[in-house]
Amino acid sequence: MEHSDNPNDQEDVTSSVENLLPHQGTQGPQDNHEESRCERKGPLITVEPVLFLIFFAWNFSGNVLTNLIVSQTCTNLLGFNESDCRQLGTANESEYIQSLEQQVQPYTAKIIMVRSLMEQILPAICSLFLGPWSDKFGRKPLLYASFLGYFTVFLLLVGISFASNVFTLNPWFYLLAYIPVMFSGGTCALITGTFCYITDVTTEKNRAIRMGIAEGVLFAGLFLGSISSSYVLQWTNASTVFAISGQACLLGLLYIWLYIPETIDCGDFVGSKYRELFRFDHVCEMFKTSVMPRPDNRRAIIWLAICGLVLSIGLMEGNMSVFFLFTRAKFGWTIREYTFYESTSIVVQMIGGIAALLLLKKFFRISDAMLAALSFGSDCLQNFTRTIAQTPRDLYLGVGVGFIKSISGPIGRAVLSNVTPPSDIGKIFSLVTAFESICPIASTPIFTMIYTSTIDTYPSAFNAVSTGGTFLCFIWMLIAYVLERGLPRVPYENLQRTPINL
Repeated sequence: MEHSDNPNDQEDVTSSVENLLPHQGTQGPQDNHEESRCERKGPLITVEPVLFLIFFAWNFSGNVLTNLIVSQTCTNLLGFNESDCRQLGTANESEYIQSLEQQVQPYTAKIIMVRSLMEQILPAICSLFLGPWSDKFGRKPLLYASFLGYFTVFLLLVGISFASNVFTLNPWFYLLAYIPVMFSGGTCALITGTFCYITDVTTEKNRAIRMGIAEGVLFAGLFLGSISSSYVLQWTNASTVFAISGQACLLGLLYIWLYIPETIDCGDFVGSKYRELFRFDHVCEMFKTSVMPRPDNRRAIIWLAICGLVLSIGLMEGNMSVFFLFTRAKFGWTIREYTFYESTSIVVQMIGGIAALLLLKKFFRISDAMLAALSFGSDCLQNFTRTIAQTPRDLYLGVGVGFIKSISGPIGRAVLSNVTPPSDIGKIFSLVTAFESICPIASTPIFTMIYTSTIDTYPSAFNAVSTGGTFLCFIWMLIAYVLERGLPRVPYENLQRTPINL
């Protein structure tokens, strides 16, 4: 670890880092950029409030925007009577209104699909560069970019929704608001920056717990956003909802600026940091790191965990893109009924995740790989229950059996960190984030196509696809668990000195 030239100023910070971080710096390619090697500083506080704010903003406005697109697709795009369109998503739908809903939903699903692709394609490409770049130049720029992008999105949504009250606007205009997030990194920058930051300040012993706490805070933001959005919409209007989400993002920007210290110090770097962002040798190094031979089946464990994480995210994103429309079409749910269901699901997953971490992990000493497998199994059971659901009560039963599904993400990353040396963790996490961003680019159109093709015959078909996919994730993590049991507890520095027989 490199030390500051002013030891009097940096002594306390450096000593705290040495207690928190592995004594092995992030190793980059051996080129003429050695001056950009960075010193890690100990954080004073964590990034959990940032996660709470951004996911509150996202969930607070998400269903409201979908409802707005449904309404304006009905009136402005398809030209149906405004009084009939106003009854969509209410508790008093007649057979005619239900048939109207089935005509409107395919158009709405396409708009939502394009919005999802806008949030995923360019950010997914950028995420290939973000991790290696942040290893050299810091985590905070990624958080800044993500929050600034979404703040601009909500600001534009305020303007567009307000204009729609004055002019007749095509609902496709709402997609213009998502152009800024295409170039700011979106959730890719957020997830990469957040998990790399947590990795910087944790050890192997407490990393799974810290990532679980971050996931719990994330779900708390989702819960508050979901449970409150329908009431705020009833009392005010859509523009106010988007404005509140924008204020949450602005508060997050101020929090990052004032209270989150950087864990990477690049004061000695000479040149433009942002020119270093799109260096392909960093991307090549990241891919080489992911496929390099490792002893004791560690490479197999890494790729089993990566495949499970990536496929589960793709299934979740694809499912979420049409699930609200599914509940409207099959059960006639209003936005308030859906947000109540969503809030219930979030609370159950929060409690289930905390219980799993405390009981199964801390007290019963269940390994991370087995805990991830149980989480995927829980998700599979929930998707199966949704597939055969005939009443809203069946959906709530699915919430109960899916009570630990939320921990698959943080525990899966903990599995990766346990079999990866400290110098490679940032690169592996960046690769996971990139794949997690690319997978929904395919899954969202596929789920949209499945739903629009089966809405008249079997609208739950997309849930059957999710069931099969999560069962595959469950099998992969069981294999990873079997391989993990055979790992010797040998320090990585000793492994790196040992020749590997291919």
